[in-house]
Amino acid sequence: MPELTKTPRTEVKIKMDGKMLTFLGIPKQMLKPFLLELEAYKNGPSINWRDLAKDDIKKAGGESAMMLKSARLRHKMTQRNLAKKLSTDQANVSKMECGEREISKGIAKQLGKIFKTDYRVFL
Repeated sequence: MPELTKTPRTEVKIKMDGKMLTFLGIPKQMLKPFLLELEAYKNGPSINWRDLAKDDIKKAGGESAMMLKSARLRHKMTQRNLAKKLSTDQANVSKMECGEREISKGIAKQLGKIFKTDYRVFL
């Protein structure tokens, strides 16, 4: 059985406009450009997050896949644990996370309850 390995993730917390924002998984070489973009946002017109994350969204297999994986990692949950909560197997969770399997409205509603968020972020 393959072992589950964890790679360290960069976590950046920034207080902006009275809100604490947490950003996970930013590669170390991208921290400075990321912070410069945030400063530009603070001082200028807003930047659509999809524009900033378009390469990551494409790499992840789509927006729904990226949101699912991000939510699972934020809740420190394995694919296997999430699969149990969804009454499915780990392979299906993996396929949803890489965009090979579409997330149905029913699964999205379950995910919304599990992660305590609006289910529409997973559609």
